[in-house]
Amino acid sequence: MYRVEKDPLGEILVDENCLWGAHTQRAFENFQISSFKVPQELLQHLALVKFCYASTHKELNLLPEQIADAIADSAHEIYKGAHFEHFPLDVFQTGSATSTNMNMNEVIANLSLKKLGYQPGNKDKIHPNDHVNMSQSSNDVIPSAILLTSAILTHDLLLPSLENFIQTLKQLELKFADIIKLGRTHLQDAVPLTVGQEISGWRAQLEIHQTFIKNSWQELLKLPVGGTAVGTGLNCDRRVPPRVIEILCQKTNLPFCPASNNFSLQSSLDPIVGLSSTIRSLAVAVHKICNDLRHLSSGPRGGIGEYVLPVVQAGSSIMPGKSNPVILESAIMAMLFVISLDTCICLGGMNGNFQLNTSMPLLGFSIVNQIKITSNTLRNLIDKVFKNLRVDADRCLELVEKSPALCTPLAKLIGYDRAAEVFQYAVRQNLTIREAVQKMGLLDKELSSEELNKILDPKNMV
Repeated sequence: MYRVEKDPLGEILVDENCLWGAHTQRAFENFQISSFKVPQELLQHLALVKFCYASTHKELNLLPEQIADAIADSAHEIYKGAHFEHFPLDVFQTGSATSTNMNMNEVIANLSLKKLGYQPGNKDKIHPNDHVNMSQSSNDVIPSAILLTSAILTHDLLLPSLENFIQTLKQLELKFADIIKLGRTHLQDAVPLTVGQEISGWRAQLEIHQTFIKNSWQELLKLPVGGTAVGTGLNCDRRVPPRVIEILCQKTNLPFCPASNNFSLQSSLDPIVGLSSTIRSLAVAVHKICNDLRHLSSGPRGGIGEYVLPVVQAGSSIMPGKSNPVILESAIMAMLFVISLDTCICLGGMNGNFQLNTSMPLLGFSIVNQIKITSNTLRNLIDKVFKNLRVDADRCLELVEKSPALCTPLAKLIGYDRAAEVFQYAVRQNLTIREAVQKMGLLDKELSSEELNKILDPKNMV
């Protein structure tokens, strides 16, 4: 069964079980592009913005109390996670996300009508534009919702996940502080360091990106609420935006504030571009850490084998007992995808023409998925790799003692060129540095046994 909905283009049929109206129906039919829908988190926070507007309109007597309450209650239900089956629109839609804003307006209007005992579609009683969208434009509430969503997800998901990862690495630094292992540069043997020192490099790398993200987060708190069509605030009572921001702060416990310049945020969304760049940088760091660990745990017999990963599942359909670094591989792929989303955001950010950016749905979709995928990846790495990561101390010592790189301190006693000869001889003859020194007859001629023992002690090199 269908009901007849009307808009400026005429009549259109809408399934009677659907809460959306004519605008959404046309958009649904026009944009059958992908399986990517507008993220639920973004819709929830757009609904929260609508709740704040309705509450403000009631306080300022700009809407009748009964209508304002119905709109606020309906919006709050969506904010809390209800009715998402009524938001069917593709991400690849109108560049301002007007279709998504109208989808929200129509669903809230029809929910409100039902609360007051009317049939959906009765615009004489509650109108999606005149009542639900009062004091608003897609051009200000959509960027506000994107900024709001990004700020909340970064605060609630990304930064806690990153902090937990950093703290987990700090614990491993202490746990493995005294285990000496071989360093590597250019994929070749280098002088030793401790496992704790190696892990400290990973931890410090993450802390740099944590600082970048925290700094970027501050810019997300400035919302272009009340800018309406082009940033001038036409058709918006000047008392509305400050109160909307106050209610948002109360609902989220975050320090949101009005943007100093609505024209900037409605036409560029540069804070999202900036946040994305910091998440991309974090993804590069996480990729590096995972790739390091993937190689350093390779084996168990034919690889480096210094680290021992937790076994989480069978690694092969044909080789019994094989275990693969699947969590690390998952994380690496996730980070590649996060990096690709930054490209979408960068290019989408460039798509601001005059007073409006026309890649808003893509920006919203990409930043929400960047934050969620990165947060979930960090959590998974902590739970399934780093919490139970082990180090094979015997293997670490074996590789250190066998490596010709130990000859580096010899240069202080016998000179760089002579030490290089020892290195090459050890490699050719498959000897340790100690054995090479003895075979070359250098012991007691150019250095004593006591000097050799001291200078080849890996503890003195870290």
